[in-house]
Amino acid sequence: MKHTVKNIVIEAGESTGSTPITLKAGNVVACAIYKSATPSSPVDIKIEDSQGDDLQPFMTFEDYVPGTGNYIESRKPLSTGKHKEIVVLARASQPLTEKVTFQMIFYIQE
Repeated sequence: MKHTVKNIVIEAGESTGSTPITLKAGNVVACAIYKSATPSSPVDIKIEDSQGDDLQPFMTFEDYVPGTGNYIESRKPLSTGKHKEIVVLARASQPLTEKVTFQMIFYIQE
C-alpha cells in the first residue's frame, strides 16, 4: 500500500483553501482526513479532477475522518479512476477565526 499525503489550509479570516495533488501510480482505494484544530464553522471538502469535474462533491470533512475498525475499512472508500492529477478544495460556511490545516491521505494499491 502506498500513500499520497497533502495539506489543505484555510487561513484565519478566510473561508476557502485548495491544493493540487499528483497521486502516486496505482489505484486509489480510500482516503482519510485529519485536522490541526476544530474549525469555527462547518467545512466541506470536494475532490475534482484537473479539468474541474467532480470526483467527490462537496460534503462535510467529517465524512473523511477515519472511523473505528480495520485500517483501510475505517477510511472513506474512494476511486479516482484514471485521474492522477486532482484538486482538493475546502470551503467553510463562514470565514474561520483561526487557521486550520487539513491533512488528506490517499491510500493507493499497487
